[in-house]
Amino acid sequence: MLSYKALIVAVIIPFFLISCNSEREKKNNDFSDLISGIEKDTLQSQGTLLKIDSLYRLASAGNNKDAAARSFYLRGSYYYTNGNFPLALQNFHSSAAINYELNDIKLWGELYDYTARAHNRLKQRDSSVFYFKKAIEKKEILGDSTGMGESYHNIGFVFSLENKFDSSVFYYEKALALREKLTNKEHLSATLNNIGTVYYHWSLYDQSLRYYIRALYLARDIDDYTKISLTLTNIGIIYKETGNVQKAKEYFSEALTDAKKAGDKMAMGYAYNMLASTFTGLKSDSAIFYYSKSLENYKAVRNSGGIIIALKGLGENYIKMSELEKARLVFLEILSIAEYEHIPLRTAEAYKYLGEIKILQNDLAGGRSFIERSITLSEQINVSTLLRDNYLILSRTEEKLGDNTASLAALQKYLAHKTIVDDDAKQKQLNELKSKFEFEKYKRVQDAQRYENEQQRQYLIRISIILVFVLITTALLVWANIRRRKTNKLLEEKNGIIEENNRELQSVIASKDRLFSIIAHDLKNPFFIFLNFSEILREDYKSLSDQERMKYIGELAKTANSTYQLLENLLDLSSSRTGDIEYLPENIELKRLFDGIIKLYSVQLTNKKIKCENLISGELSAYADRRMMEVVFRNLINNAIKYTDAGGKVEVDASLKEDSVIIEVKDNGTGMSEDLQNALFGVTFIKSTSGTGGEKGTGLGLSLCKEFVMKNDGEISVSSRLGEGSVFTIVLPGSEKSVKTSLK
Repeated sequence: MLSYKALIVAVIIPFFLISCNSEREKKNNDFSDLISGIEKDTLQSQGTLLKIDSLYRLASAGNNKDAAARSFYLRGSYYYTNGNFPLALQNFHSSAAINYELNDIKLWGELYDYTARAHNRLKQRDSSVFYFKKAIEKKEILGDSTGMGESYHNIGFVFSLENKFDSSVFYYEKALALREKLTNKEHLSATLNNIGTVYYHWSLYDQSLRYYIRALYLARDIDDYTKISLTLTNIGIIYKETGNVQKAKEYFSEALTDAKKAGDKMAMGYAYNMLASTFTGLKSDSAIFYYSKSLENYKAVRNSGGIIIALKGLGENYIKMSELEKARLVFLEILSIAEYEHIPLRTAEAYKYLGEIKILQNDLAGGRSFIERSITLSEQINVSTLLRDNYLILSRTEEKLGDNTASLAALQKYLAHKTIVDDDAKQKQLNELKSKFEFEKYKRVQDAQRYENEQQRQYLIRISIILVFVLITTALLVWANIRRRKTNKLLEEKNGIIEENNRELQSVIASKDRLFSIIAHDLKNPFFIFLNFSEILREDYKSLSDQERMKYIGELAKTANSTYQLLENLLDLSSSRTGDIEYLPENIELKRLFDGIIKLYSVQLTNKKIKCENLISGELSAYADRRMMEVVFRNLINNAIKYTDAGGKVEVDASLKEDSVIIEVKDNGTGMSEDLQNALFGVTFIKSTSGTGGEKGTGLGLSLCKEFVMKNDGEISVSSRLGEGSVFTIVLPGSEKSVKTSLK
């Protein structure tokens, strides 16, 4: 029998354990109830923050890490909702520090998502994309397709903020692929609308319209009047851009009606603003009416960006109507908002308009003061368009004030910034074309992948049919196996051919892309130089000194010479690739050939004070195509001069070894790394570096040299060390005369 004490222990200890477990379960339930209550609260009230603090204290006292991690997450969400993004990030990182031990996948997904949003609000785009991708990883583990679609959509939005539209549409398409399989029409409509906006920025208006219309139908299905209004406004903008102003007005008016149904002041402000823009320059009174309505709605929701846009539209129209005092008051209001919100661009714009108004009111000194303030701020934020406009106004104002020297100085700065703006516009156009090309390439890859998948699906169907027939008869099994083997063998042979063709095609495409890059980049820059210098000579010829004229003319001559060299190499390379160059070998006297080439570069040698010696014996000859060798040796001499410092030395020498002539072009210039030497004669063109005197190259000269040397049954190689110079060696067949000379 159990003793009395043992009986007490047997009864009390289980009761105690049950009591402890019950207490623990009660505390866990208390935490869950408190967390649920906080999540249901609005995250904007001070009371919610007090509840979160209570949750953290209870979690710390009870050593409950789950609740502690959740309390930091909730506090970060509170600060995010109230616009304190740095403090939000601090709390999210504290929650993550605890969750590294817990590894709560659901919490990871929520944390990464909110952390990405906070970084985006702080304009830390790279960090934002990084954390959205981390969120996708966790949501994929959870099988959360809705959450993955949201994160893909948000990555696309972040890239669009940076005008990286090719990356933006890539992630929007990923979001679209997920959201088309789900039932949430609101999310699907948002992604379609944003893809339409990307196409709008690419000026692909038909494609943009297609996505906007799909988004509009979905928004109407769920009676989301805000999204209906925004999408209608976007469609109206496309019609406005393509010149159909009347159709644009109809869409803006319809958008305004739906915005009023939604009671959305932001959407109403947007629609009013775009409606006003259709009257600008036509009926200023109508434009002013709609800009005023836009301003009224933006002010109702305290949206400073919208307020400034509406005020700017009002001010510009007041100036056109010569109501200068009204315009002045409007731009003073913009100035006040911009300075309070710390928006330097809008502040600089306000100063510029106030300066223009003062000048129109014949207060030239006052106007100049505002323009100078705008210039100072524009230089700080490096906005060339504002600097261009300000310097033009300043030049005209100084001229009216009688200070021609100041006027001329301002005019020169205007021309300098105008050139920058024009170059930026051209570069932007090239980038847009590149982005369109990359996207079309991406779409072609997708189409090819879909086609391949369909082919594989059809192939599997055929195999299934064969297997069914195999079960019917043994004879058919044998016949099917033999046929399958033959088919597989044929496919393997074809695949081998296709793979070989693909490798050749990739090589050709790489060369073609580099060639196009050279043409687009290295031919563009000389023409910009020609345009700029010829424009200066045309407009300022009389005001330039003889020394300045000769300088510009010299630059034009230098540019023409380098452009001619580039075109000559391009034409030679093109002829080589297409087989248009006829191979006509003959005995070439090497000394005479190099003497002529060195003479061609006498100006460059003199300018850089480089000594070039031809040490080749007069009796030494090679058996090769003269024109091809002229191109090869010309490129090698040009490179030697280009990468040799002033006062350096270039040598040309040759010797006979058995039936071959060994030619060496040496310099004591900058030399090159081992990696560059290995890549020098590759299949694709290398990226050229600038010479010691700032000379530009294309990277295609040495590729051309190798092709021509190989066409003449020769070899080309290089030996070099950084800072010690380079030696290019060419081995060519020797002539009969060379062989006999060596035997003597």
